Amino acid sequence: MQPSPSPAAPPLQVASDRPKIALIGNPNTGKTTLFNRLCGLRAKTSNFPGTTTDARRGRWLLGGAEPLELEVVDLPGLYRVQLDRPESQVVSQVLRGQGLYRKPNALVIVVDATNLLRNLHLVAELLAFDLPTVVVLNMVDLAQRRGLTVDTQRLGQLLGCPVIPTIARGGIGIEALETAVREALGPAARPSRQLPLPSPRDAGALAAWADRVIEDSVGGREAVGSSSDTLDERLDEAFTHPVLGVVAFLGIMGGLFWTLFSLAKVPMDLIEAIFEHLGGWLQASLPAGPVREMLVDGIVGG
Repeated sequence: MQPSPSPAAPPLQVASDRPKIALIGNPNTGKTTLFNRLCGLRAKTSNFPGTTTDARRGRWLLGGAEPLELEVVDLPGLYRVQLDRPESQVVSQVLRGQGLYRKPNALVIVVDATNLLRNLHLVAELLAFDLPTVVVLNMVDLAQRRGLTVDTQRLGQLLGCPVIPTIARGGIGIEALETAVREALGPAARPSRQLPLPSPRDAGALAAWADRVIEDSVGGREAVGSSSDTLDERLDEAFTHPVLGVVAFLGIMGGLFWTLFSLAKVPMDLIEAIFEHLGGWLQASLPAGPVREMLVDGIVGG
């Protein structure tokens, strides 16, 4: 008698009573790498309700004397919450707990240590939601190799939340992150913010605020720019920008089509000249009749 096959494992069900952590950040900050490091195989991918945007959810098991299981949602990467884009709308609804979304108990914002200035614009918007927050300063190894040293304690004072340096792909800093998240979920009062937040809708104030944070915690915008603005990062920033990326794509495709048609004109003109010469030669060399007409008007001329 054949043993009955074991039933397929049920999909991961995330209980609503677990504390919920929203993982959020710009694209290419290592956010999903960190999500995989935290949740491992305890994750599933679906869609956010009513959208085609991927929703990655998982369970993060915090060890220690009092084990704690968290629900983690990996929100789509974005540059600004204020943009009129599907991923921005999803993030805004999740953080406000609107519709079918349960409001997170805390935020974990992942930023790129090599490109902190650009990442701070999103950080300011997210801090305005006034949720318990931990900032993950990822890729600190790359920043150090480029001569950047971020004062994480000072940065945390300016932002009003703990800043944890990590190397997500190597699992470095995860224990410190666990401790910070536990404290963020606890009853203790949140640290005060030493630098007031700008209005997320005031681009000038937002840029000035980001410059001030950089000056006080990294050494100024000049140092950040000279160390991090490599060619590949400039191209990545342009091509992944919601507006510049579309313009760049259209420009590249237009240039490609123009090049193809321009280069094709040279051999086409050459072939046309050869056939004209051949037709004239056949016209002069062959006697009048059906054979000449077939060759000159049919094969060569056609």
